[in-house]
Amino acid sequence: MTAIERTAYPRFKTTLTQVELDQFYTPTEEEISFVNKAASGESQQLSLAILLKSFQKLGYLPKLSQVPKQIQQHVAGKMEQQSSGQSGDVPRTSRGRYRQAIYGYLGIKPYREGGAEVVDRIVQQTAQTMSDPADLINVAIEQLVVERFELPGYRTLDEFVNHLRHQVHQELYAQVTADLTEAQKAILDGLLIREKGATRHMFTRLKALPAKASLKWVRKWEKHLERIETIIDPQPFIAVLPSTKVEQFAAQAYQMEISDIKGVTTPEKRYTLLLCLLYQMQVRTRDQLVTMYLKRIGLIHRNAKQRLQDLHDQQRAMSETLIDVFADVVEQAESTNSLAQEEKDAALGKHVRQIISANGGYLLPITPHRQMSRINSNLITWNRGV
Repeated sequence: MTAIERTAYPRFKTTLTQVELDQFYTPTEEEISFVNKAASGESQQLSLAILLKSFQKLGYLPKLSQVPKQIQQHVAGKMEQQSSGQSGDVPRTSRGRYRQAIYGYLGIKPYREGGAEVVDRIVQQTAQTMSDPADLINVAIEQLVVERFELPGYRTLDEFVNHLRHQVHQELYAQVTADLTEAQKAILDGLLIREKGATRHMFTRLKALPAKASLKWVRKWEKHLERIETIIDPQPFIAVLPSTKVEQFAAQAYQMEISDIKGVTTPEKRYTLLLCLLYQMQVRTRDQLVTMYLKRIGLIHRNAKQRLQDLHDQQRAMSETLIDVFADVVEQAESTNSLAQEEKDAALGKHVRQIISANGGYLLPITPHRQMSRINSNLITWNRGV
């Protein structure tokens, strides 16, 4: 049975504020006039007024004893009656008469006069895309209210909705598995059998998740995708299902343990759950691989940009060094101007060699420059390829 708390089935609140009492449980002058005409005697009129306001709020007729005292006292006060409320239930004949009077006053139809057909129609339609019983119950309640039907008891509604849901699902299972061959059924059954030497069933391995976007896991996940794509192509079979239903059945299978899926006694249901799960896991694995590829490319790009930045820094330092070296050469050239030409050249050459040697030798400026050129060329080629 679906928990009533999960649904929109109307119930009395345990405690109400004065604002709620005034808004929902205060009889209007027209309603008081109706009550006075439909019932004789103050006690009967108060009972009818309490049932009327309760019906308006709930959509069905509760027992008088189920109406909270807080509501009874509020209605009694508005009816200017000294009674603090009604303690017992209304006699059966009076209750039937009050029900008919409320039906006529509010323009409500009894559930037995077409309400079940309304629920059948809307649930049969909605169950094609929804699976949660609580959602289906809420849809049924909404449609009954729209078409002005009294709501049935919660247990009646819950059992009927679940029966219709089961019926729709059985039809869907039959449609999905109609074209499955015996060989394909054997393949699906094989997902629930642990292979010799394997630590886990294929059913469990389908739901595995990658650890990280390392190159090792990328290669591993490529093999995993190849493995699950070669099991069977589920798309031709689940094409008869709406995408929301595929997701719901796949989510249901994903939550199952191996013992749970083996315990599904209806073969059509078990095969449908497996096909939907297999399809969703194929889609998820492809998405995971794309994400891993993007992370790997992003990492390569970041590393390349960092390396390029490092080479730019080296190039800048090299340029500054060359400027300093050239400044020293100019300074030395100026200091030897007073010497004879031969002495000047010899002295300048000697100082130039000393300056170059002190600043790293002849090859130091060449190596970073060539490295940076290669990195720039590689990055330009990579960006064009992307």
